[in-house]
Parts: sequence; structure tokens; C-alpha cells
Amino acid sequence: MTGPAVAGTPGPRNLEGLAWRLGDLLLVTVSLALVKLLGEVYAAIQLVFLRSVVGLLALTPWIAQGGWRHIRTRHPWLHLLRVGLTIIALTTSFHALTTLTLAEVITINHTRPLILTLLAWLVLRELVSRRRWTFTALGFVGLVVMVAPDLMAAGQSQTDADRLLALGLLTLGAACGTAAVVVQKILSRNEGEGVLMLVYSVALVIVAAVPAALIWIPPSLADWPVILAVGLTAIAGQFCFIRAHRLAEASYLAPVGYLHMVFGLAIGFLAFGEVPTASMLAGAAIIAACVLLGSRDRSP
Repeated sequence: MTGPAVAGTPGPRNLEGLAWRLGDLLLVTVSLALVKLLGEVYAAIQLVFLRSVVGLLALTPWIAQGGWRHIRTRHPWLHLLRVGLTIIALTTSFHALTTLTLAEVITINHTRPLILTLLAWLVLRELVSRRRWTFTALGFVGLVVMVAPDLMAAGQSQTDADRLLALGLLTLGAACGTAAVVVQKILSRNEGEGVLMLVYSVALVIVAAVPAALIWIPPSLADWPVILAVGLTAIAGQFCFIRAHRLAEASYLAPVGYLHMVFGLAIGFLAFGEVPTASMLAGAAIIAACVLLGSRDRSP
């Protein structure tokens, strides 16, 4: 909860926010799988740019109806900070997908919920109950149970510089992505989804354009459907994410993020033949239990 309630201001609607967050997680997982397919040919920053262009084009019908007025904002520097943090997070994730497995990328990114709960308490001044701290911590335990044995084995057998660099950059990206969530939450208190999505989309295209142009590879005709799918799932996920954090408290939504790994396991198996181990399935059960119990927690 974000301090004393203001008269006439609706309180958190956590269950509605939960539904939107689940939609976001599924869309983001699909988008990452598609990026992994494209990452064998195109550089990470070019994929970030193409993803952003497609997302902006998806907003064209809304823009044509007067959506450009939403480009006006009272917090340009916060928007720029959010875009900068997001570009770092996206570029490191896309780069890591060319070296690491989908499960590994999602694993490192799942340091975010624990960091988000902490930042929600420190920066957003949300009151985090002991139960929510417990659910978040148990979700992290489930995550460790899922992937630690495999990651430890991989670390002992593969120590090449590219892999270590990818892991380090991805860790940096996870921290930046979490900070971007906090900035977005602050912005959502005073600005609507239209402002957040349009300013974000335009700024992301502009900032990513120059570095992408320096290493540009013309996309083949066969790759365009996948590129379009990446952008559309990303913009849809962004809308779900913004709506979720507008309706619900960030600390309430944090444990739900662990379901990303469950979705990643399923898509990794179906698309890339990544067979889940017993430890992964055990961890998934722990995570699912934490999400279920956390969604029923109505304490502040």
C-alpha cells in the first residue's frame, strides 16, 4: 500500500491486476522465444529497434484518432530514464539468448521479483506484509530448486568468455529492468496508459535507431512474420504490464513473476526440445503454490 489513502482515490485492485500480469508473462515468454530464433542472425540492438518500430506501428490506429496529444508529459526525464533502463535490459536479454538457453535467461531475469519487492518498500513506500515477504522468498527458493543443479553443472563444464559475459550482462539487465518497473510505477500515479505507452514507444525507437543502424542487417522476407510477432506480443504485453501495475501493488505482483519460469519451461520444451528435469518440476510446484497463496493475501 502506498501510504495513507487520499479521499476519492480508489484503493488497489490486486486480483484484477493479477489477471493482467498473467497475460503479460505469457506474451513476454512467447516474445523471448521468437527473439531466440532471430538472434542467430540479427544483433540484439537491431532486434530491440525492430521490436520497438512494430510496437509503435501497432499504435497507429489509436494515434490517428488523436493519440498524439498523449505525447505531452510533465515528466520527460523520468520517461527518458525508463527508456534508457529498458534498452539496457532488453539488449542484454536479447544478447544472452544467443548464448544461453531460454531457461537460463528467464532464471537470471527472475531476480527481478525479489528486487522489486525491496524497491517497492524502499522507493514506492509500499507496506510489505510478512506474508508477502515470505511468499517472495519461497518463490526464490523454488526458482533455485528448479535450475541451480543444471546451472552449476553447466558452469563446471563451460567457462568460455562469451558465456560469462552473457551472464554478467544479463544480471546487469535484470537490475535495470527492475529499476524501470519502479520508474513506470511512479509515472503511472499521474499519467495514463496512453502517455506511458506512446512516449515509451517513440523514445525507444529514437534512442535505439542510431546503434541499430551501425550494425544493420536487412531482414529477409521469411523473417518478417516473426519480427512482426515479436513486436505485437511485446506491445500487448506492455499494455498488460502497465494495467497490472496501475491496478495492483508492486509488492503484491512480485511473486507472480515467478510463473514466467513455468511458462518458459513449457515453451522451451515445445519449441526447442528443452526437457525439464525433476528439480525444475519440483521448483515449478513450489512457485505455483506461492503464486496461489500470494494471490489470496489481502493484507497490506
